[in-house]
Amino acid sequence: MPLADFAEKTFETAYDIELASGIGGNPAVFAPSQVLEKLLGFDAAANPDANHVLWSVLSASRPPGLVLTSESWAGSGFAAPEQVHLPTFPISYVVQFKRPEYLRGSRAAQWRLWHAPYYRFRRETDQQRVLKRLELNLGSEAVVRYAAPAFHTNPQLDAARWARTIISQTGHVSPTTLADHQVWTYQAADQPGRGNPAGPLRSFETFGTIFRSPEAISGETSRDLMRGDGLAAHVRALGQVAMLREPHLRRVVGAWDVSLREADVGAGYRANVTSFAAFMTLLTWLGARWWLLDRAALR
Repeated sequence: MPLADFAEKTFETAYDIELASGIGGNPAVFAPSQVLEKLLGFDAAANPDANHVLWSVLSASRPPGLVLTSESWAGSGFAAPEQVHLPTFPISYVVQFKRPEYLRGSRAAQWRLWHAPYYRFRRETDQQRVLKRLELNLGSEAVVRYAAPAFHTNPQLDAARWARTIISQTGHVSPTTLADHQVWTYQAADQPGRGNPAGPLRSFETFGTIFRSPEAISGETSRDLMRGDGLAAHVRALGQVAMLREPHLRRVVGAWDVSLREADVGAGYRANVTSFAAFMTLLTWLGARWWLLDRAALR
């Protein structure tokens, strides 16, 4: 297959760096893991057993375990982030990156639709099932999209990276638009694309187009929640939807919740952390990315 020269991860990293630095200088993007890292004091955790190779590398024996409770952070010098550093009216952005094929010539399967060189990416069945469910059930709480570049060579990627046009040269399509189509074909990020085999022309959105839509910037429900604890309520909503029709995930998160309760961790804190863990775990299974954006700054 004539796949893009660069790996999917290379494109994803370039997109993430540009998004994190702010579209047009707009600092309205937040990485949820960094928010939780400041609260918890670490960005990853593991529980290697006594025979794990890690202890040989460290020339140390496995230390005894420690039950973490709210008192564990007392006197640590770390405090919860101030509200000014968090989204005012949070909206989640879930993005599934795709590495496209570049096709040209009359022997290409969808040439009859374009009669010119075009791009194509394939979606995975399980991935599409979960992403579509997230989009339908999260409503105005989240924007869920596939993202694929309208370039395919390493020099094009490098030029876009230096010009900070990775995102503007990337098209986005929703899982509900892709629906039952196995592939999506397109020519440019700001021009309509098609689902296979001969779906109608549909919008292949730019990032700016997505967040100019009324649904993305309104979120009346989220505004109401922010009068209390909007970010926590938002994360709990994400976790609840993540566990729909995912019995294994519910079992794992449920078992963790029991252990936290037995360690006397408060109910509110448990709900927040387990919801965060559920959503992050599901997206990790998919290989998708999660960002928090501020509706107020998107206006």
